[in-house]
Amino acid sequence: MRAGRIARPSTLRSLAREVRWRDGHTLSPVAPSWEPDARLLAATTVVWPDRYSWPPQASRVGPIRLGLEPLARVVRRAGLFDAVPEGVVGFVPFLLEVGGRRLAVAIDYGDETALDASLLTDYDLVFKMQYLVDGYGCDRVVPGGFVSNALSLYRYLPHLRDLRDRGRPSVDAYGRFGSNKAIEIRRQAVRLLTEQRAFRYRGGFGLIRYAESLAEAARARVCVDLPGLGPLCFRLVDYLAIGAAITSVPHACRLPVPLEEERHLVYCKPDLSDLVEVIDRLCRDPARAARIGGEARTYFDRYLDYRQLARYYLATCFERL
Repeated sequence: MRAGRIARPSTLRSLAREVRWRDGHTLSPVAPSWEPDARLLAATTVVWPDRYSWPPQASRVGPIRLGLEPLARVVRRAGLFDAVPEGVVGFVPFLLEVGGRRLAVAIDYGDETALDASLLTDYDLVFKMQYLVDGYGCDRVVPGGFVSNALSLYRYLPHLRDLRDRGRPSVDAYGRFGSNKAIEIRRQAVRLLTEQRAFRYRGGFGLIRYAESLAEAARARVCVDLPGLGPLCFRLVDYLAIGAAITSVPHACRLPVPLEEERHLVYCKPDLSDLVEVIDRLCRDPARAARIGGEARTYFDRYLDYRQLARYYLATCFERL
């Protein structure tokens, strides 16, 4: 907010709500979906970089480290980036030491779907977040899952889910996008949603505060997911966590446990030619939207909560050992 400008009442209310939500409690994790071998866990040390080569890496892989810490001994060590080939970016390395055995692991968090083959030279296992549906023809490359836009989501979730469960939507469809990513498909979607008259749409271009965007999504009948710099983006994870009824173009990448159409979300055609129709049908069928939203929430709790992802990473690493 610029100096000398008075904040709008709606902005002040949003900020006050954000402060209240941050003082709350996070949701307790549900039953583990992956069970790493307890004997191996007792002998495991995870060696994590003491620093990141690029500050934004912390938001992409930090939740994984936080999920690992209650499960195994985690130490920070310098020099893990020293062996990174020149010009290779978009990943963070770590080591898994179990007894006298060691596994060199890379988390490829980059938005590119292509795999940098040099990673397979230096690492035994690669968790790739933008993992193509058809895979990479190599069992050392596995889906890396995806994280939320910020860990503050976990403080907000009890309140967001309460908003959702009250069943009093303020808008039919919600989709707010940044204008610097996948701009053509986003521009087309915003035009279609803005010009139609079948339902009420809120969104377009222009970012707002994270908590405010989440609250708007929680009060919408349907939330629209579109690609960002990669096929998967934070928005999808946030919508799943809230328990939104999601409409999306088909994803070119998949998560460790694949999303199922008509169970966890509803797809429109890749060219968006039926986007308005798909959303309209979902808005007109509250029972269907509620079922899909409920399954989306369950999916997040079982497979994308950062504590579940950490268990998945460990279980997968132990399989490779």
